[in-house]
Amino acid sequence: MSENENVQEPTTPIGIQPAAGSTKVVKVAIKEALNNKAKIVKTARVWIGNDAANQIDKYFTKATPTLNKLLKYESLAWKTVQDQVRNGLVAAKVKRTTAESVAYWIRLALEWMI
Repeated sequence: MSENENVQEPTTPIGIQPAAGSTKVVKVAIKEALNNKAKIVKTARVWIGNDAANQIDKYFTKATPTLNKLLKYESLAWKTVQDQVRNGLVAAKVKRTTAESVAYWIRLALEWMI
């Protein structure tokens, strides 16, 4: 067991603990977002704010190839999603600071979608 497995995620704005980062839960959220971009944007708009939602809307298409690749991972956690989306956005020529923010917002919105 790694030392990170016992780290608790912060609570959501409404005080509900986010779902544990099990592979199945993470993949369900990714599939949902890939099948319905509007849902992830709406979730971001409601729980994170307009600026984050607009950024997700703008860059989600560039994050889609990475999200599709993540579905093939045998083991997957939320932090992995965030890191890989960031790397994918940087590879797609998005500024690193922007990529870091967008990847973080995508991760949060995915967590709150489920």
